[in-house]
Amino acid sequence: MAARGGMDNLISEVRRMTHAGTADHTVAGVAYWTDDQIQERLDRTRQTVKRVSLSSDPEYVAGDNVYLEYKIPVYLKWLEEDDTDSGWALRDGDGVDATGYTVNYQSGVITFGTDQDSEIYYLDARAYDVYATAGDMWESKAGFYEASVDWSSDNHRVSKSQMVKHAMAMANKYKGMGPSAMSFTRRVRVDERRR
Repeated sequence: MAARGGMDNLISEVRRMTHAGTADHTVAGVAYWTDDQIQERLDRTRQTVKRVSLSSDPEYVAGDNVYLEYKIPVYLKWLEEDDTDSGWALRDGDGVDATGYTVNYQSGVITFGTDQDSEIYYLDARAYDVYATAGDMWESKAGFYEASVDWSSDNHRVSKSQMVKHAMAMANKYKGMGPSAMSFTRRVRVDERRR
């Protein structure tokens, strides 16, 4: 089974963070890390978001306010890109699929080709914790390294224990970076009368 098309950039990013090739280790005849294996690790962190409200700040062009760019919230940094079976949908307030737009996933901006006249759009998407995935994979790599032993001969020394320590340090680094490592507090104003 091939990884979903909308996962390509996320898989590449995890490979970069973990220095993961397609055949770094072999265990019981299974080579690590295929795209499918990385996608499976990413899917463990998947959160499906529905009806995330997106609005546009106007740009002043030729004497008029135009609405072209819609920012995706920062907490949705790592999204599965729009592709077959990606869970991606951008709809207007009536539930009609939006058309005529492009997405820059890295900067989190949806850009329409024509003025949207301050229309509010709603996004359905799948978000991932790439940092937690990288941390998980570094822990797996440490496990692979633990199966090896230190050895030396003449003027040559190979220390697998240092590789284990390095892999665990990288796992801790990435696990401390993602949204799953953060906590949020909701504040509610009590000095205003609610209706």
